Amino acid sequence: LWSENEIAVMFGDSGKGKSLFALQIAESIAAGRRIDPFARRAMIQKVLFIDVSGTDKQFEMKYSKDHAGGRARFLHGHYSFTRNLIRVEYDGGAVPIPKGETTADVFCRHLRQMVAESGARVVVIDSLTSLGRSFYGMREMIEIINGLRRLRKELWLSILLLIQTPKTNNLTPLRLAPAMSRALASRVDSIFGIGESRV
Repeated sequence: LWSENEIAVMFGDSGKGKSLFALQIAESIAAGRRIDPFARRAMIQKVLFIDVSGTDKQFEMKYSKDHAGGRARFLHGHYSFTRNLIRVEYDGGAVPIPKGETTADVFCRHLRQMVAESGARVVVIDSLTSLGRSFYGMREMIEIINGLRRLRKELWLSILLLIQTPKTNNLTPLRLAPAMSRALASRVDSIFGIGESRV
C-alpha cells in the first residue's frame, strides 16, 4: 500500500476506520510488528503521527478501557504504544497565517520543525482534509501536497495522508470524486481507500 520515500493517500468516508488503520500502520512500523495479511518490509523506526482532526482526550478514549459498565470516573487499561510512535496534536485552525503566506507554507514549516525535533522520517497526517481553511478546499489541498512533495525529497520522508471523502450511502462504490482523483494521481505515489463491506 505504501513504500519508503513515497507519498500515499488513504481516503474514505468518516467513521469507516481510516484513523484506526493509519495508527495500526504507524505502530507496525514503529514497533516492528506485522499486520496480517500485509507484509512489513520497513525497518523499525520512529513514526511521527500528526493528529489534525482529534484531541488528546478523544485519542485516550479510543485506546483505553472503562469499567463498571461505563460508570468509571477515570479511564484505565490504556494501550501502551511503542516509544518510537510520536503523536502530535496540530490545530490548523488555531495557527495564524502571516500576510503573504498560505496554509501550505505554514504547515510545511511546522512539519519541518516537527521532523527535526522528533528525528522521524515516516510521517502520518490525519487528516489532510482538516488542515484546509475551507471545507474540502481542493486548491489548499493541492498546495499542501506540493509542499509535502518538496519536503519528501529534501528530508527523505515517507508520508501517509488521510483524506475524508463526502458522505455516501453504503450502496455507492468506494471512489474519489473525479476532480480529486485527477489532482492526486499526478502528485502522489499511491492511493487506496477504506470503506464498509456490503456483505
